[in-house]
Parts: sequence; structure tokens; C-alpha cells
Amino acid sequence: MKDTKKALHWIVKLLTTNEIPFQILGGFAARAYGARRELADIDIEVPSVSFRKLCDLVKEHITQGPMIYKDDIMECEIVEFSYEGQLIEIVNAGNTVFRNPETNQWEQEIINFEDSELVEVLGISVPLIPKQQLIAYKKKLGREVDLIDIEQLS
Repeated sequence: MKDTKKALHWIVKLLTTNEIPFQILGGFAARAYGARRELADIDIEVPSVSFRKLCDLVKEHITQGPMIYKDDIMECEIVEFSYEGQLIEIVNAGNTVFRNPETNQWEQEIINFEDSELVEVLGISVPLIPKQQLIAYKKKLGREVDLIDIEQLS
């Protein structure tokens, strides 16, 4: 059985103790803003300069990666791990690209960690991707779960 609260507190403490800037996005951020679908994982972006350090810090919990994930819409470097049964995915924010549907060209995702919104979730204050950026991000992905989140957030 997964313990999302314990996993969230653990990873946030690990990130802050090691002074690693981060931002939570994906379904977890959507739920924090009011979406209701079941949570699959906790998606967290960190700067490129911190990605390898974080991989070393969580190495005993890694289930996949670090690796390059690529589909028709996006390409990014991720590492996936589990803590207390909760899946957590860390994304290297510095090398994430999306395919622009209008130009069919790959475009660098721009993340400004200072724009994050601090929101209290499960008893802890965490930096989330701003709601409108989350909706735009989910529109780019366009998966069924993203469309559900968009509908529930609008």
C-alpha cells in the first residue's frame, strides 16, 4: 500500500536539505489545484545541475533510469523511483523539449522555478507549477488523463 504523504514529506525534505530547487507538476499538482482523479505518481522537475546529484541521493530506491523518455510529443530525461510504495518521477528540467504542433519543431521547455506557487498539500508547503502553466503543459501532452485534469481544473 502506498503512503503518498510519507513519500511527499521524505522527498521534499531530501530536496530542501540538499538545496535542490524543484517544482511539482503533473497529476499531483492537478490534484492540489482541485482535480479529483486517482494519483499515479509524484512528478518533480529539478534543474539540470541538480539532476545527477538527486539520482545519487535516491539510488537505492530507483526502479528505472536515469533514462531518456521520448514519444511523439515530448522528450525528457527522467529517473523513476519508489518510496513507501509511492512512485516518484524526477524530470531533468533543463533538457525537456516539446514538439510544437504548428511548426512540427522541437522546442525547449522553459522553467522558472521562482514562478512556482507555494501550496499546502498533505500538511506540507510545496512549490507547484502555476495552475495556468500546468493547464498549458497538459494541453501539450493531450493524453486522456491530462484532458480529464484540464476539464476538472477549468
